[in-house]
Amino acid sequence: MHRSYSFSGTEITIKFFPGRLEIESPGGFVPPVNENTIYNTRASRNHHTMDALRYLGYVLMAREGTRRIRESMQGWGLPDPQFKQEAIYGVVVRVTLCNDHESRKRSTDKDVTQFFGAELWKSLQEHEIKIAAYAFRNKSIQVSEAQRLTGRTWATSKKDLERLTKKGVLLFVPGEYQRDPKAHYIINNTKS
Repeated sequence: MHRSYSFSGTEITIKFFPGRLEIESPGGFVPPVNENTIYNTRASRNHHTMDALRYLGYVLMAREGTRRIRESMQGWGLPDPQFKQEAIYGVVVRVTLCNDHESRKRSTDKDVTQFFGAELWKSLQEHEIKIAAYAFRNKSIQVSEAQRLTGRTWATSKKDLERLTKKGVLLFVPGEYQRDPKAHYIINNTKS
């Protein structure tokens, strides 16, 4: 919706790096939007496309995308997104999402194995290892996350998490009420 179609042969690109994710969209900022006003000012380059997407229910046309990105990054304790217009192979707007934050150390497979202990780690099945490693790296896991991670059904993923709880790998953190979507599992730091 935001890209410029006047640059032929260019595409929106997404680049993955160890400490950041970069998204480049062909075309510069549409005035009066710039890197300082991106959260508060709206301007449309492709208004017909935007109207069609709003009609179909995909967008609200209320600057919600940039705000949602910023709120999500803040929710994970990460720096705000960086929006910048650059002349690379034409003019592009680059959004950089950094995950290399001082308070968020990346754990390696070795760190995860050492935390759980080699004997316990060897006793786990492959899908259980994926779940435990995810919970270790992300501080918690929900049933739907385990389902996406392993490709198993929701009910089977729930049983997997309960089995890992019985093995002492995870602890269940209930929500305020039954079937609360905030219910989740965390790593058992008091394992024997």
